[in-house]
Amino acid sequence: MPGSVYLVSGYEFTEYYFIVSADRRELIAIDAGTRPEAARSALEALRARLGKLPPLTTVLITHAHWDHVGGAPFFRSLDSHPRFIGRGDFAAELTRDAQGDPSTMKRFFGASFHLEDVLGYRPDVTIDHETRLSIGGTQLELIPTRGGETDDAMLIRLPDQGVLFVGDILMPYLGAPFVNEGSPEGMLAAIEQVSALKPRLLLHGHEPLTRIFDSTAMLDDLRVQLTWLRDAAVRELDQGRTRAQIQQENLIPPTLEHSADSVHLAYLVIRENMINRIVEQHSGYWRNGLEGMDALTDADYAAALFDYLGSDESRIADAVEHMIADGRHELAATTLRWAAARLPASKRLDALHRVVYLRLMEKYQEFNPFKYIVYAAQIDQATPSMQSPSQ
Repeated sequence: MPGSVYLVSGYEFTEYYFIVSADRRELIAIDAGTRPEAARSALEALRARLGKLPPLTTVLITHAHWDHVGGAPFFRSLDSHPRFIGRGDFAAELTRDAQGDPSTMKRFFGASFHLEDVLGYRPDVTIDHETRLSIGGTQLELIPTRGGETDDAMLIRLPDQGVLFVGDILMPYLGAPFVNEGSPEGMLAAIEQVSALKPRLLLHGHEPLTRIFDSTAMLDDLRVQLTWLRDAAVRELDQGRTRAQIQQENLIPPTLEHSADSVHLAYLVIRENMINRIVEQHSGYWRNGLEGMDALTDADYAAALFDYLGSDESRIADAVEHMIADGRHELAATTLRWAAARLPASKRLDALHRVVYLRLMEKYQEFNPFKYIVYAAQIDQATPSMQSPSQ
């Protein structure tokens, strides 16, 4: 919104939003990004675009995830000493953040990411109920919610402009896939809450989410489809289906065919992840289909291939090439992982290993960036950060 709300995108994993107050004397940030140097670059980019900026006086935090509070030390270092405002239950989310594997975090957030920057986040003002405030003449409403990703989510509303910052309440992964968090029920309730606010413009914590979940009209329809999916997944579990079996059921709500294309896309982006989260939250460590009861390693499966089934390097490689030709890349990757436990120095299998993960990266690059990042790590094929002209 020219003269008022600005988005700075492309500097790292997340986006930076800034609001210039109505009296032009204060700058407000929505979230603090992942890394201090990225937060610095984002603010410098805005300054270069607009010229003189008012001092940053307030940072509003939609939720205390790695990629929304990790850049806080930079904002804290500014001479304007901005105050941070966030949910009162931020500490519980930071505890979950601390459970993330450091090497995985760096693959997602960059080599210069430091978990300490995240865990050091502390709001100066905490919000536990709907709160209205005025900053430099700009009216804001801070609305606690749960959402699909974290329990400490907060909606930030500009009622006069019809703008609603929703953070990651509609993150398709329903929490980070490698952390015990997320809530299908929270996502469905948040959609209803957002719809009731009737915003003109929805701004999410990540640019692709702003494109995919772009209106309350499509969200109202999507909520119907996701409610059906939730109920169907629970029924499948109750009937003894495994996670893999449920995923391969290709669950499609009977009313989806009447929905807009935007709802089709949003449903398909979320479906796999909602099923995974429902299974994870409705099961113990022994799951349907004997999942979790054994402790077999890749070396054990390699023994089955080589010692009991009589396979050798050539037969495994031929089979994997056939799988690749058939488009069964996940099966090929699993087979190669088992074989590598017995033949770690095989050049032919190593070459196929690279091909398989490149194909998996191609398969998921447009609609599942988390899988893209994890698969890329298997062949040390991380996508480099874009460099600014000055660098």
